[in-house]
Amino acid sequence: MGRGAKQARSVVGDCRSNYVRGMGWCFRFLLLSILVLGVIPLAHGQGTTIAEATAWIRNEFERLDRDFDRSLGQAEFLAREAEPAVLKRDFILYDGDRSGSLSIAEFAAVSGLVPPSLRGTIPDPFDDLVSAAVAALDESYEGWNQRPRELVNAHTFVANFLGSISPGSKLFVTGRILRQADQDSDGRLSRSEAKRFIEQQLGYRWYAGPPLREPTGRLVRFDRFLDVDADQSGSITREEFDRGWWNQANLESDFRENDRDGNGQISYAEYGHPDSKQYFDPIEWFRAADQNLDALLEAGEMFAASDDSRRHLVASSFHGFDTNADERLTLDEYRLSLHANVNFSWQRKPVDKNRDGRLSYDEFQFHAFDLFHLQRRYFFHRLDRDADGFLSRQEFAFQSRRPDGVHLGPVSGGSARLLFRDPEFPHCGWPVLSPDGSSVLFHRRRPDDTTTGQIVRFDVESGESDVLTDGMQPSWSRDGRRFVCTRDSGQRGIWMMSEKGDEIKRLGEGSSAKWSPDGRLIAFLRDNGLWVHQVADGLSRALLERDQHDYQNLGDDVAWSPDSQRIAFVGRTTVRSDVILITVDDSTRSIRFRFPPNQRVVGHLGWSHQQGLVFQLHDRLRDTKELLTLTPKDQSDPMPVQWLAPDRLWKSACVSPSGMWYTAISEE
Repeated sequence: MGRGAKQARSVVGDCRSNYVRGMGWCFRFLLLSILVLGVIPLAHGQGTTIAEATAWIRNEFERLDRDFDRSLGQAEFLAREAEPAVLKRDFILYDGDRSGSLSIAEFAAVSGLVPPSLRGTIPDPFDDLVSAAVAALDESYEGWNQRPRELVNAHTFVANFLGSISPGSKLFVTGRILRQADQDSDGRLSRSEAKRFIEQQLGYRWYAGPPLREPTGRLVRFDRFLDVDADQSGSITREEFDRGWWNQANLESDFRENDRDGNGQISYAEYGHPDSKQYFDPIEWFRAADQNLDALLEAGEMFAASDDSRRHLVASSFHGFDTNADERLTLDEYRLSLHANVNFSWQRKPVDKNRDGRLSYDEFQFHAFDLFHLQRRYFFHRLDRDADGFLSRQEFAFQSRRPDGVHLGPVSGGSARLLFRDPEFPHCGWPVLSPDGSSVLFHRRRPDDTTTGQIVRFDVESGESDVLTDGMQPSWSRDGRRFVCTRDSGQRGIWMMSEKGDEIKRLGEGSSAKWSPDGRLIAFLRDNGLWVHQVADGLSRALLERDQHDYQNLGDDVAWSPDSQRIAFVGRTTVRSDVILITVDDSTRSIRFRFPPNQRVVGHLGWSHQQGLVFQLHDRLRDTKELLTLTPKDQSDPMPVQWLAPDRLWKSACVSPSGMWYTAISEE
């Protein structure tokens, strides 16, 4: 075993010295015991076609094996009817054990003998990753392979697994990942169930249906399936198909072809059927890209053969997977790279969300649903060559964001005025114009600050700004002499402040406080419920408590109707995002606007007489964001905001009480 194996042993050694005792389990094993780069047999079903293919391969092998030694030397292999240079290159590719001859098993994998779905097994470098991870699993559970009938707590297993992947990240045990591990829902895992879970997390298989990686080397284009299956139900409905299918030109014929049982939806088993066209063949792609026929890929060859969407992965493939640093990739090196793997949207450029010029592991995200944790961790490690825990631009290509801009503009049209933009404080939010129009409140944060921020007051006439206090989410009172905000320093919670930023009083726990237009109430979120604070007597009451709804959370903000009679907020589940309007005096009266599973309402809410309810909608399928308006009276479909300049991405907007001006945050 080479360099990778030595690194794996080193990691396992570190694991021994850092055991999380108690029940004697250590999950540091997975953090990178998979550094080593054997086949887990995944045989095709039996049938005439396979029998015919097997007979053809054996007859051809025997025809070429002139010395009857049950192997093919290069001279014998070159007797095939094909271009000699191509045959010489293929001999190198398929001589997996580098013995100088092809066994019948190696010969069975050769391109062109039979259809790709019927060719023989070609060793997969991911097999060794699985083997290393399972071996570390057994060691961490103190020889679990010697006690195969022993069961462990499923929730604890998954929690320890996620903790080992990224100890400082925000990975939680969700119902989704727990169901992937504990498929019979008995609360316990056997070793075989744990092994299957590890294979899932490495992108080797999905929890149901055919494996994502065939022994033939072909890979299911599961990234496309995930993109179209917007609600992550495991099946693609006709509506999802029409909205998100990658080939919009052939919707009707493609749907019929993939809906094999004709029930009106496409399951993963149908999509990944061996006869399906939804496969990527990295072996054939490598052969086609290798123009000089040396059985190696140079960067220029790889770039020329790549689609535009994957060309940015060429540099990182050489940076992270060119093990011997010879500036060329072998077939195995290529097959380990992000470029060659299509079970996830690895071609998407992650975003440097905190704008610090580097990519953290938490920012190394490629899809709204993070499914293959161990494979993602493996990729991150391979790319992080200097082992500093971050990816630089030289290590991996990612998207940058300019600092947010705070703008003030007329609703009637015309250009908006840029009030604030500062690289030191790139995150801005919750802009709100004072009732007299003289100043704007908003919050700003530094790149490394995720919870606290500063409340800034910008004077419209002078153009000067002042930091009033620490906090987030400011909201003016009706008379403009006070504001409320959320603060995390000192006594955490919602605070009422003077217009100059002096503390008046703490209102209690909660966040996202908004003062009603009539000044009587302050709405806020607390303990996954919606509450109001009565300004006159200082009492607070719940309009909607956590046990009165089925949402996982109630979003990030609330908005008052101009008549102070209703409050808008967002209800979210794993796959759904609703805008809810609740009546203050009778909380049982509510209106819900439901959005498709691929669309999610995010960020700041605004509401005015003329413009309706303003919110940002993130379409996860198309990876787009747009500010939209809803008119609650007629419950019409949301429409794009017309009074914002179309040349930039707006993340939030708030209309002044007069309806003449708006304040907005641009995200660029």
